[in-house]
Amino acid sequence: MSCLTRKLHYNLTRYLKRNNQLVSSKEPAEVRALLINIGICPSSITEDQVESIIKDVS
Repeated sequence: MSCLTRKLHYNLTRYLKRNNQLVSSKEPAEVRALLINIGICPSSITEDQVESIIKDVS
């Protein structure tokens, strides 16, 4: 299991709040893949962790 640090969680939440079109009507797996492809988050992040971040955004 990967470690999602508080700082990374905070930074990803801020990024997704600023770019809310990335999370609108998308599954956590899609958001995770998008963030990894952009180079914003590590590939070790899980879908559950992304789902938690998405909940914080909304």
